[in-house]
Amino acid sequence: ALPKPQYPRLAQNSVVAVPLLDAFQYQDFDGGTLVVAILLVPLAALFGLSAVTVKAGALLWTLGIVLLWLEVLRHAAGRRAALFGAAAFACAPAPWLLFSSIHWGNHAESAFGPPLILLAGLGARRSAGIGRAISLLVLGGVAGFAVWFSQLNLLPGAIALLGALLVARIKPWQLPLVLLGVCGGLAPRALRVGWQGVFHFGAQKLGPWQLLEPLNNGMVTVPELRSIYATQPSLATWQIDGLGSMNGGPTLEGGLRILVAASLLIAVVAALRWRREGWGLVLTACAVVAGTWLLQPLLLAAASEIFPRRLANLYPLACVAIALGSATLARWRLGAGLALLLLWSLPNLAGTAVLLSHADPPEAPLTPWAWFSPPAREVWERVPGGLPNVDPDLVQAVQDHLTPLYQQPGERAHALSRGFFEAFSEPRTSLDHHRIRCAAPPGLPSPGADSSWAFGLGLRVRCRDREPDPRWCEAVEPVWRSQCLSGLTGGDMPSVEP
Repeated sequence: ALPKPQYPRLAQNSVVAVPLLDAFQYQDFDGGTLVVAILLVPLAALFGLSAVTVKAGALLWTLGIVLLWLEVLRHAAGRRAALFGAAAFACAPAPWLLFSSIHWGNHAESAFGPPLILLAGLGARRSAGIGRAISLLVLGGVAGFAVWFSQLNLLPGAIALLGALLVARIKPWQLPLVLLGVCGGLAPRALRVGWQGVFHFGAQKLGPWQLLEPLNNGMVTVPELRSIYATQPSLATWQIDGLGSMNGGPTLEGGLRILVAASLLIAVVAALRWRREGWGLVLTACAVVAGTWLLQPLLLAAASEIFPRRLANLYPLACVAIALGSATLARWRLGAGLALLLLWSLPNLAGTAVLLSHADPPEAPLTPWAWFSPPAREVWERVPGGLPNVDPDLVQAVQDHLTPLYQQPGERAHALSRGFFEAFSEPRTSLDHHRIRCAAPPGLPSPGADSSWAFGLGLRVRCRDREPDPRWCEAVEPVWRSQCLSGLTGGDMPSVEP
């Protein structure tokens, strides 16, 4: 049996590879990191833990997202819309190909939420009696689970849930069943933070009710807003983490954005005019696309979180818009629909060619689709000390020593915990878990007394079966080396300067 964590703050403030299920969840509102880790286990058991296995897991998520949206398109606008959707996804923007081949935990993967909510709403509409009650619980459960998976689903999930309720023709007295399902979907979050905090989503300010805050408080100026909507997420002009770049220029970037907007407008006008079967689902899908594209960048910018990976869930929504627009035009004239699809596909295929021909692959020979995240440098460059190797027999000792570190005020707790974790890392891939030598890694970032002392303490904990050796602290800057030695030999925590 796995040991039960005694200190909840350990899981809430760190990323530690320990045999505690809860510790694989990055933060309280990032349940997707835990789900992704769990679903990778059978793949690793079957094929071994390797870069290829991890990439395969990420691409399976992408395949699932595509299939969910194609099913929504089929129900909304027919088989032709699904076929146009398949073509639009096959020619998706290169950044989404990049992001969807990397297991971020809950970035590109979070895009599963809206289509699954819409399909659950469709199931509720077609059910009756006890089946309808169950389907309403499922609808709420899917929405709650999507929000626990990632707060990126708060906005599109809310729009999709509202549309699903309208499509399913929910009566007011049936809403408690949906809300009960939402609570069930959020249960994993409640197990971590308690029910009193389960609906507190202030950490990343991505809730629909927080839309006015950025503009009222001047967090985002009008020029910044104009720049955001002109470039985020990038379609034809992008450079991502040194893994690839494309400069299509503002004309091509703007043209693709206009194409997405025009496709939405075509689909909405046609749905309102002809009201064919599924027109309500078409309008709901368009609302999800438009609302998320317009509002999510604003919320992320206000929270200083507008990074390319945080916008990864917008790319499949653009493909949905293109599919609906081109399929609608094809009803009138097939050539027009194909022309719209071609205008979308050619620039994106050019971007994909740029990505696949990138001239800086990792040293180990891998197929092009595995180049996108060179595993040999991934952990050390992105998060030094972020994924330490902790042997199962050290779990309790790590918890015991981390607790007083986290009890220190503010930035000091952060410096102490980072220094402690640095004792468990070195510049290698996180896919290798053999025992690391007891020594400081080259280029150890320990700019301070607290982190240097905590680094020494971490080495003492990790190498407790060996006699402490002063040479273990040689990689620490000379000015802080005495603090490292103090932590290594059991000295007291540095005093706070007055």
